[in-house]
Amino acid sequence: MKALRDGPGELALVAPQALQPLTLALLVHTFSSGCAALTGVEAISNAVPAFKEPKSKNASNVLLVMSAILSVLFLASIGLTQYFAVIPRAEETVLSALARHILGDGPLYVLSQFATLLILSVAANTAFIDFPRVVALLANESYVPRQLSNLGDRLVFANGVYLLSAITAALIILFKGNSHALIPLFTVGAFFAFTLSQFGMVVHWRRIRGAGWRLKSFVNGLGGLTTLTALLIIASSKFFDGAWITIIIIPLAVSLFLRVCNYYKGFDAQISSWDIIENLKENRYIERSVVPVSHINQGTIDAVHLAMKASKKAIGVHIIFTENKRDEVVDEWNKRFPRVPLHIIHSPYRSVSKSLVNFLELLDKKSGGEPTTVILPTFVTNRWWQMLLHNQTNWWIRTSIRESNRKNGVDRKIIEVPYMLREIDFKKFQMKTEKA
Repeated sequence: MKALRDGPGELALVAPQALQPLTLALLVHTFSSGCAALTGVEAISNAVPAFKEPKSKNASNVLLVMSAILSVLFLASIGLTQYFAVIPRAEETVLSALARHILGDGPLYVLSQFATLLILSVAANTAFIDFPRVVALLANESYVPRQLSNLGDRLVFANGVYLLSAITAALIILFKGNSHALIPLFTVGAFFAFTLSQFGMVVHWRRIRGAGWRLKSFVNGLGGLTTLTALLIIASSKFFDGAWITIIIIPLAVSLFLRVCNYYKGFDAQISSWDIIENLKENRYIERSVVPVSHINQGTIDAVHLAMKASKKAIGVHIIFTENKRDEVVDEWNKRFPRVPLHIIHSPYRSVSKSLVNFLELLDKKSGGEPTTVILPTFVTNRWWQMLLHNQTNWWIRTSIRESNRKNGVDRKIIEVPYMLREIDFKKFQMKTEKA
């Protein structure tokens, strides 16, 4: 209505700039910039599993409607900008200048800017909806860690959201919050995905050879060539603007996916081996177990009882830095477990984990290489902050044993025996202690 009523605008007088010749490089740069504005349609294809049946048809209808809306908005914005002679300025976006020219500076202009903010917020949220879904599909095929396929308590792929949040924060910090510098990264990745999906559909139609497969294959092939052309143009024209990062990251990511997949294949083959299962049936008891002992308490007693029941030979290990309380621990041990030997190890460097690992490696060599099972007493507290007051030595022991396993290629088991700590009324406990 504004255009019909007022007619075209008049060009403002500005300082003339040097004209740029109409070369192929200019056309290529212009085309790549226009293609960047058309990205976002991949959100529909990413969300196909969320549609109702028939999923592909419903997704196609939504994609068609969204393409029509995008075309109208894009062409209308360009046409009105030219019609009203809106000149781009560094201090104001073209859309803002166009809205100000049509609506003035009143409430409608503010409303249009607020609507733009909401649209951008929804656009940013699209990634947090679709990225976790795509990553979950990759996780189901074992190309990324399988934890990314787990649904959270709110029925979203929470781990994917956390991963994307970390990547987003890193990019914002790396590019100092400049969104324009991030556009080439997104555009190259989007058109690379478009190209792969189009040529992938060509392979799909040639395999199934259903009704009209030649036409469908031709359409997807033409689309693939178009997006490939756009990809090459964008990658070349925006290379030094940040597109080089995506060109490097994509092959590295594919290589990482393949390595993760190969690891999971080996992992599945190893843990599902029937030889291991048959070996477990034949050897129902642990050959030898070691219980690290700091003090003789209820947690230690439970761990030693388990070691005596589950293994053919149980051994206690008490690592000391000084001679203080050594005799007290030895006397209490001999009184409670007379048939279980207790080894006393002096640690001059005051390292429990390293001294224990050295003892285990020496014990394995003397026993013909059969790995020793370590049974660790562990305290389970009632409150999360109480965990900070316990089990720190256990963490170092577990870490050192696993490192020794990797270094020596052995399969030394670690069994934790939890002891649940009760909530204590300290006033009553103090009264009982004083009476005693």
